[in-house]
Amino acid sequence: MMTALATGALPGLSCGLAPGPLLALVVAQTLRHGPRQGCKIALTPLVSDAPITLAALLLAARLAHAGPLLGMVSIAGAAFVLFLAWENLTPFSRN
Repeated sequence: MMTALATGALPGLSCGLAPGPLLALVVAQTLRHGPRQGCKIALTPLVSDAPITLAALLLAARLAHAGPLLGMVSIAGAAFVLFLAWENLTPFSRN
């Protein structure tokens, strides 16, 4: 359990601490309106991402027990990845 937690937490922390648009927004908001407003902006993803993560986990849990459906989703995903690869390999063939 701890290995799985660390496997998910370490990449999440490295991505979360990397400079990006959210960090820039937090810094700007903090400088304009004070630390309290900066903290509100920094904590917003915890509130907004939680329902999306919960829905994804519930859907994944249901798909784990549906063998044929999981197979169809996997084939559809593979077809989409192949389509994206084809589009990137032939960038100048279309006008």
